[in-house]
Amino acid sequence: MTFGRATLRLAALGLAIGCIGASTAAPPWLIAALLAPLSPVHAQAQPRGATAKAEERINLDLKSADLRNVLRLLAEVGGVNLILGDEVRGQVTMRLKQVRWSDALRAVLSLHGLEAELHDNILHVAPASHFAAQREAQLSAREQCLASAPLKTRIVPVSYADARQMAALIRPTLTSRGSVSVDARTNSLIVRDVECE
Repeated sequence: MTFGRATLRLAALGLAIGCIGASTAAPPWLIAALLAPLSPVHAQAQPRGATAKAEERINLDLKSADLRNVLRLLAEVGGVNLILGDEVRGQVTMRLKQVRWSDALRAVLSLHGLEAELHDNILHVAPASHFAAQREAQLSAREQCLASAPLKTRIVPVSYADARQMAALIRPTLTSRGSVSVDARTNSLIVRDVECE
């Protein structure tokens, strides 16, 4: 009898697997599978690319599993690092067959009112309100920067084009405080604007 990697990892993380049912003791086949060393094929498996991981289909059958452990499992299957906020708590009961790990993650997150952001292979999971507050703070900081940051001046020499035509293209991209003028003698643009990220 063979077991998928996801099933073994579920058992190793101490999650309730549907086939265990209501019994409190793990069945002998599960204990044997966990204690048996991995075959050389599993131990030396080549890492797959992110695209292959995103398309990998998994089966999950969980009953009253700890949410943090389920998210750890999904992150491991997806090949990403994971950061969980303190507010991430709860239990999950689900039965999914042949779904992408990313779809399973999305389902678990939406069920608990959570969101995730992926930056440089690090998945940060927190309540949606946390990310909304963070976006609001970033927007407020940007608006404050646009309103009060000092103006910077850059002289941009233009080659192989007319600076007046380039100025017309640049004007719509400037902030409300920004300006662009043309030095026809040197065919350069004089751009004044704030630098806010």
